[in-house]
Amino acid sequence: MRTKVNRPVNFLRNHIVLGIDKKSKARIVEISDLNTNGVKWIACVETAPCGKIAFRALKTLGTVTTKPASFEASVSSVVAKLLSHEADAGFIYETDVRENSLKLRGLRFERAIRTDTVHQIALLKRSNGNASALAFYRYLTDSEAMKFLLARGFNRP
Repeated sequence: MRTKVNRPVNFLRNHIVLGIDKKSKARIVEISDLNTNGVKWIACVETAPCGKIAFRALKTLGTVTTKPASFEASVSSVVAKLLSHEADAGFIYETDVRENSLKLRGLRFERAIRTDTVHQIALLKRSNGNASALAFYRYLTDSEAMKFLLARGFNRP
């Protein structure tokens, strides 16, 4: 049985970027540098949202011919491997780079290549009239909460 929701609205946007370990000896200044011999890069599996977006963008870019050293089940696994210096670079969200800015730097795809993911928000129909659900919805869409999220790298839709 499917849960019925009120009409969802686009809430936040995030982007896939190439996260680069700041301690890496690899010289990565553009995404095509992933082709350089010895550069170890990783990505999410193509069935995960982070992998689906990254591989669609790589296909559009058309300049990366090497394969990832490993395919991770989630973006948090990619981030963990970058933070533990197990890879030079990996495709992660811009918010992950911001959260780990002392150890990672990010490289965006060209502007014309779509790398964004949109997060939606909605109230469940069965929560209509539920004061707690409505208060939480209002809290998330409040200007203070939005300011907090934007400061952490999210964008408006």
